Amino acid sequence: MKKGNKWALMSLLLLANTLCHAQTAEFSTPEGYRWGMTKTQVLKINKGEPTKSENDFLYYLNTETMNSLLYKFSDNQLVAITKKYGFETEDDLISDFEKYKKQLIALYGVNYKEISFETFEWIYRNTRIMLFNSYKDDKFKVFITYEKIK
Repeated sequence: MKKGNKWALMSLLLLANTLCHAQTAEFSTPEGYRWGMTKTQVLKINKGEPTKSENDFLYYLNTETMNSLLYKFSDNQLVAITKKYGFETEDDLISDFEKYKKQLIALYGVNYKEISFETFEWIYRNTRIMLFNSYKDDKFKVFITYEKIK
């Protein structure tokens, strides 16, 4: 085999290996959480004591910002994460909502569905990721959820 053909073949094999790995690689959040982590592993990554801890969840609430994190477990394995961000004004919510949307597009691509107004869904590596906002009782919130697809 000629040197040029060997180089082309090796390049194709490397590309195929990279593409296969990209399709099957394990999901991880930007913070490093992966499906199947135990509560102990999640506690090591997340700083501070949880506000509430039960068998099937860990809950963290920042009372100054009203931001919260909820980690759900099944058989002591991480299966869902919900991030909630609270805002003082609608303008702050709109600004940060767009920022979060751009970040999620950068991480998970443009192949998302707009399920309803201001509700977006990505399906990425055995995970459903959702971004949506809520206006209730003059409280402005943005939610980002990660849920393992069985």
